[in-house]
Amino acid sequence: MRVLSNAPDPRFGGPLKRSLSVARRLRPKGIDTVFLIPNGDNRFVEQARNNDFECIQIDQPRIRSPDQVRANIQFLAGFYKCVTTAKSVINKHDIDIVHVNGPLNYAVAFAAARSDASLVWHFNDTLTPTPLKELSAALAERWADRIVVAADAVSTYFFDESVDTTTLYAPVDLEKYDPSKITSPNWCLSEELSISAEIPIIGTVGNINPAKGHEYLIEAFADIGESAHLVIVGKQLESQQQYYDRLVERLAELGIETRVTFLGWRDDIPRLLGSFDVFVLASITEACPMVVLEAMAIQCPVVATDVGGVSEQIPGPDYGWVVPPKDPHSLSTAIEGALTAEDSQIRTTNARQRVEERFSLEACASAHAAVYQSVNSRRQS
Repeated sequence: MRVLSNAPDPRFGGPLKRSLSVARRLRPKGIDTVFLIPNGDNRFVEQARNNDFECIQIDQPRIRSPDQVRANIQFLAGFYKCVTTAKSVINKHDIDIVHVNGPLNYAVAFAAARSDASLVWHFNDTLTPTPLKELSAALAERWADRIVVAADAVSTYFFDESVDTTTLYAPVDLEKYDPSKITSPNWCLSEELSISAEIPIIGTVGNINPAKGHEYLIEAFADIGESAHLVIVGKQLESQQQYYDRLVERLAELGIETRVTFLGWRDDIPRLLGSFDVFVLASITEACPMVVLEAMAIQCPVVATDVGGVSEQIPGPDYGWVVPPKDPHSLSTAIEGALTAEDSQIRTTNARQRVEERFSLEACASAHAAVYQSVNSRRQS
């Protein structure tokens, strides 16, 4: 069986890395993956080819927010060419199934619908606005042979209960996020922060933007007292400079600026998570946040807002703390609870075990294989 895996973004980030990891696990199951990505960043192309996977790049314009008029004109102008090119790739490479990632990935989805291949359309966010949300859902119901979602919450966001969807959770690299393998003899986060090793470190990971709810985390942290330090890991986006400035101003107003550190973008997330006394996700919207699973895998106590698929990751208090979004008081109470819980080790052990059972790379690959085999059987019958 040959699967064409298409992503709307060529940047070599988490989604493409996970797609490549899944593709490696699918090979022994008799499923060969060909990658189709937009022109641009070539790092993934090189990585895929180094692993003996075909990777094809095409002009694949993306639909943008309504205020980006020029980009949307380019999307419309290039739509037919993208459809034609994608369909040619499908036919040339004898593709059985096209796996389209992203609810706005209309051109490649349409190309698959016009071809002899089956279409698996993967919905993986809860940010698509009206009316695009309704348009994407309607097109998927019409074109797709199988609709898959990143979490049950994504299905609820896009579709009503009458629409059949399959949940495919993204995988966690359990080797990379292994608490027994993240020690760094010559490094200590407390020393980097120039604070006492006795001071608890509360950490969060996510680019600085309103969706991550940093302002609510700051308000919550202000109520915790002077016996902790907050670390915010994530890139400071140029497009969100005003938001970042507001956060800094609020820290000064609360008088806690010396107890909060912005670390910026980091490539050592496993050891950072392993150094936090508590990891906090304060987001106001998510699909299925990988960093929650990564913190669970590293056995760091997790406090997370109940958004997207978080309650699927942390289904009860035996695994972590889940609180309402936009609620600093509940957030601070949960953080204090996580810092002082006598059963914290039991919860973190349960959390690691849950990730191993439901969110491992092998579990993810097996779930993908089951979807592909089911769709292909229907195609051949």
